[in-house]
Amino acid sequence: MFSDVSSNPITFAISFTSAYLLHSLILITLTAVFTRLLNQNQTKFKTWLRYQMNISCHLRCAKFLSGTEAFCVYLRLLGAKIGKHCSIRAINPVSNPELMSIGAGVHIGDFSKIITGFHSSNGYVWGKIEVHDNSVIGSQSLILPNSLIQKNVILGALSLAPMNSILQEGGLYIGSQTQSHVGNLSATLNKEDSQKLTLTRTWYQTFTSLFTQPFLQTASPHILLGLSIYAPLNLIFHLSKKVPIFWLLPLFWILSGTMAALTCVIAKWVLVGKKKPGEKLPIWSKRIIMDSTWQAIRTLIGDYFMEMTSGSFMFVMWMKMMGGDVDEDVYVDSMGALLNPEMVKIERGGCVEKDALLFGHIYEGDEGGMVKFGEIKIGEDGFVGSRAMVMPGVVLENDANLAAFSLAMKQEIIRST
Repeated sequence: MFSDVSSNPITFAISFTSAYLLHSLILITLTAVFTRLLNQNQTKFKTWLRYQMNISCHLRCAKFLSGTEAFCVYLRLLGAKIGKHCSIRAINPVSNPELMSIGAGVHIGDFSKIITGFHSSNGYVWGKIEVHDNSVIGSQSLILPNSLIQKNVILGALSLAPMNSILQEGGLYIGSQTQSHVGNLSATLNKEDSQKLTLTRTWYQTFTSLFTQPFLQTASPHILLGLSIYAPLNLIFHLSKKVPIFWLLPLFWILSGTMAALTCVIAKWVLVGKKKPGEKLPIWSKRIIMDSTWQAIRTLIGDYFMEMTSGSFMFVMWMKMMGGDVDEDVYVDSMGALLNPEMVKIERGGCVEKDALLFGHIYEGDEGGMVKFGEIKIGEDGFVGSRAMVMPGVVLENDANLAAFSLAMKQEIIRST
């Protein structure tokens, strides 16, 4: 590897990216073939093996396709039924994809999980999951086996569709464990509106979602990572003539990771720029595509290096460089704080714990499919617990505390106690 380093950084980056794309294509093809083969005459071992293959394929390549039509195609190849004009931002690897049925115009939010089967004290439990047309599944929600979500349903962020549950048509559901049925949207929609898909897109938007956007979300991150690796790799190659290579690998990793982080910052301002609170963008617009491309870049750079620095001064500086209004003496231990860094303001002593999510954007399935942006403010000594979710417009007052696994809904004010 070291003796054959290209003398041209562009050639190196393209070769690096081509190898990844070819690897991804082969992995997706083999996963689809073996998933279908293992569906026949199922045993415990086949179920386990199929799930492990799905996990491997998802983590190595499929997750970079999220939000695109190519991701829907990938799920169909595994056996799932996916309708037209769906926006599946991110879901977990599915153990029994053939048990998943998603209708047309469905939006499944970031970090949502669809669980068609899981191991319990009573053995392996599985069941079909159906999400009917025009429904919206909020970010980090969980859908369990034998759930039926009817048309025009909104399942709120950080909410649960329990086993054997039916979420009635037009309903708004929020909460976990015992469901809270907040209201029925059908009362405010006429029949014509309730039949209309807010996620409908034109033929050229479908083409972009099927080909252009997946290419951008897979190729761009790896081209930039390849460029970031090139100079440190050449440096290590020259130094290895005098120093044993194993002493130089930590130096290579730190240098290449730092360069990758700076590349991510440049990509943020080139591709996304700075969004403003209150701004609204169509979900299939070019600016959202560019934002999704940058999110893929941020994800890869995080996996490669920057997630290791979370909770450190270096991570806070990275967040500031990407537009976050963050004081230097704060603690941020979550990549989820970087979803929309320019929408986040954290004052002195603020703390964001592991895997907390600061959403500076929201999609509610109304107004013709608009993504809306809003600022999040964490006051002095404010605390956001592990895996908590903060939606646009939320304000944590000084000394306020949002507990772990809690949800601060949009425009909510969290007061100190």
